[in-house]
Amino acid sequence: MASLLEQHEQVPGCWVGAEAAADAARTLRGRGHASVQPSVTFAWGADDVVGAWLAEASHAESGSWMALRAVVRELKAHDAPPELVSSARAASASALNNAAMLETLALRWGVRPRQPKVVSIAVRSLESLAVENASQGCVRETWSALEARYQSLAARDPVIRRTMDRVACDGLRHAEFSWAVDAWARRRLERAARDRVERARVQAVQDLLSALSIERERELCVEAGLPTVATARGLARALGEALWSPALAN
Repeated sequence: MASLLEQHEQVPGCWVGAEAAADAARTLRGRGHASVQPSVTFAWGADDVVGAWLAEASHAESGSWMALRAVVRELKAHDAPPELVSSARAASASALNNAAMLETLALRWGVRPRQPKVVSIAVRSLESLAVENASQGCVRETWSALEARYQSLAARDPVIRRTMDRVACDGLRHAEFSWAVDAWARRRLERAARDRVERARVQAVQDLLSALSIERERELCVEAGLPTVATARGLARALGEALWSPALAN
């Protein structure tokens, strides 16, 4: 990831106005799961867009913690190797820690995060688990790790830099875990199911690139170190060439 960052310095962006602050502050962090429902009453009325982003990021990490707890249960139900189950538990614990760190930062900026909700669902098929992992883990969490690393270098606020450095280290381990789950599941799935997993990954990449087309407020890029549209899309394309494209070609 370091080599990707060296190739993409912050490109000046077209900063959005206050009326677009809610869209600009929304984060692409976090791992989703069918049992986790994001809060629908998030406090987007916050005056500070940086605080709003930090609160949203904490909310997303809380969702990741809940999602990974559910993944532990599903991996055990599908007789996954013990090391995968152990990695899922460790990833869940680190997501909870990241949520707490980001909550502390959000409160410092005057915004209190809300918590996602969990609904009870039955253990899903291995294919359903693999499809979700391809989009939420191999794409979303992999991108999140790179973006967090970028923030750890670009943010003007020193506390945000240090926090995102820790988040990026955990994010890289989460991404590695997701790709390990992908490799294990692919070995157990039939060809048609593997094709559906690949299509889900392709769609997730397209969705990510679309989401990265929303420019952020200048304060987010300066204080929190978030990449502008041009920089983010350049990083995502480079990541695709290095990782997603070879995986999709298999």
